Amino acid sequence: MNMVKKEEVKLVHSMNGSHIFLMWMTAVLVLLKDFLTGVLVALIVYALFHKMFDKPHDAESGSTASDANSAKDSTEAARA
Repeated sequence: MNMVKKEEVKLVHSMNGSHIFLMWMTAVLVLLKDFLTGVLVALIVYALFHKMFDKPHDAESGSTASDANSAKDSTEAARA
């Protein structure tokens, strides 16, 4: 039985770098310590920094959605 699937790893790699870091940190801690330690540390890190981890990411330009909104607002202000 395989706990890690290729599709899940590809899905995480398509997310922002914070999720990639979280996945690999968990994997390393599970290998070096034990399963409980790896998962608990990952949950604590995510709980502390969840706002940074969950920024929406614009796939086309590589910027976050808030960057796109601020650029749109400044363009509209320049037109007025």
